[in-house]
Amino acid sequence: MKLFAANPKSFWPVIVLCAGALVFAACGKSGKDEAAATETPTAPAVNPYAGWVEYISDPMGFTVMAPKPMEISREKSETADGPTDINYFMAEMGAVTYGVVCNDFSPEFTAKIDRKEFLDKGVKGFVDKLAGTLTAERDVTLSGYTGREIEMTGSSQGVALYGKARFFLAGTRLYQLAYIAEQGKEDAAAVDHFLDSFKLK
Repeated sequence: MKLFAANPKSFWPVIVLCAGALVFAACGKSGKDEAAATETPTAPAVNPYAGWVEYISDPMGFTVMAPKPMEISREKSETADGPTDINYFMAEMGAVTYGVVCNDFSPEFTAKIDRKEFLDKGVKGFVDKLAGTLTAERDVTLSGYTGREIEMTGSSQGVALYGKARFFLAGTRLYQLAYIAEQGKEDAAAVDHFLDSFKLK
C-alpha cells in the first residue's frame, strides 16, 4: 500500500498562547490595614482549531477536520491483497502531514479475509514504510467498526519522525488516517483533534 511521508524543510510551528491576569492593589491605612483587589477581566479562551476546515467526501463516505484544505489524488494498484483503488487526501505543512488514505477492495476479497490479520498487515506496512518502530497500539471503534490506533517513531531522508495513525476496515474499504511530524515538533493535541474529527457518513 502506498503511504506518505512529510517534507521536513518548510515546517513552521505556530503556538497560540492565552492568559488572564489578576491584579491586586494595596490601599492606604485608615486605622487598620485594608486591602482591596481589582480584577482584570479574563481574556476569552482562544480556540486553536478555529481556522481548521472540514473536508467532506461523499464518494468516500467520510468527514474530517484539517488545518488546511486537503489535496486529492487517486490511483489503481495491484497489491498482494488484490487489486485496489486508492484515494489520497493530504494536508501537507512542511514537516507535518495530515492524511486520509482510502483503499477499496472487491467484495469477494473482503468476504474471505481475517479482518484482524488484515489490520495487522496494514499497521506493519505503515510502520515499515517509515523504517519505524511501533511504540504504542490499541483497539478503537468507529461507527460500530473495530479498528486499530498506533504510535511509532521512524525516519525519512535522515530525519527522525513521529507518527500516529488509525486504521478501520468498513465494508470493502480500508481507511487509514495518519499524522506524521518531525520528532520534537509534533503537537499531541492537534493530532488527537484530527483523528477524533474523522467520522463516517
